[in-house]
Amino acid sequence: MREFEDFTLREILKADFRAQMVFKNFGIDSKSLLGKTVKEICKRYRIKAEYLLDSIVENMDSKVVWNSKELN
Repeated sequence: MREFEDFTLREILKADFRAQMVFKNFGIDSKSLLGKTVKEICKRYRIKAEYLLDSIVENMDSKVVWNSKELN
């Protein structure tokens, strides 16, 4: 099984588009870093991967409204 730090930003966003808000909240420009791994991003922005992962998981609990329907 792969470590979280080995996933690219593109893979994470493909799995759950809501993660984009987490990256934005950390000040990470997701559009220019799609091919970078979490490890590379965390090193560049000086954040811990654990904080990033925790934030993504917390954000997954949030509800999304799509075409006037509430999604979980």
